[in-house]
Amino acid sequence: MSPVPGTGDAPWFLDVVPVAHVSIIVLCWALVAIFLVDVFRNPRLDGNARIMWAS
Repeated sequence: MSPVPGTGDAPWFLDVVPVAHVSIIVLCWALVAIFLVDVFRNPRLDGNARIMWAS
């Protein structure tokens, strides 16, 4: 670490945290999409149940 603020190298986690955060957000949206497709393709659910599970 540098004694003067703003002149040293950034800590390693400042490079990793944003990438991990965006990756987790993308994973969550992908899971939501997968589950919604499953809800609407599931033959065991009727129309009202599909709406309830999708909301």
